[in-house]
Amino acid sequence: YGEVMALFARYNGVDYNLSINPEYPLKEDKEDSVIRSDFEGGYEQTRSRFTRNRKAFGLPYRLLPDADKTTLENLYDATKGADQFSWFHPKTNIEYIVRFVNAPKFEYVHYEYWNTTIELRVV
Repeated sequence: YGEVMALFARYNGVDYNLSINPEYPLKEDKEDSVIRSDFEGGYEQTRSRFTRNRKAFGLPYRLLPDADKTTLENLYDATKGADQFSWFHPKTNIEYIVRFVNAPKFEYVHYEYWNTTIELRVV
């Protein structure tokens, strides 16, 4: 774990940098947007619920330093957990417009270090 200072997110012109990248495996899921209707004859009718499939990301962090925990809390507080923000994928550096799926939960595991999993969903 070295000093990486990778750009994690940007909100209202403010950059939120973290000193470590998430642990592997990173989770990446597509939302199931299909509505299915079964019929007695064994047929199935389907249609799309949305015009696009949104992605969701799970980012596990082990041994997250205190300063990075504060950065994530500050981002959550700034967005009030509801506003969208730019997030930069740690592998591809692709920018996604996302929201928090839920409030971050932190587990204190060692002096000045925390574990957490951040869950984000594309808007």
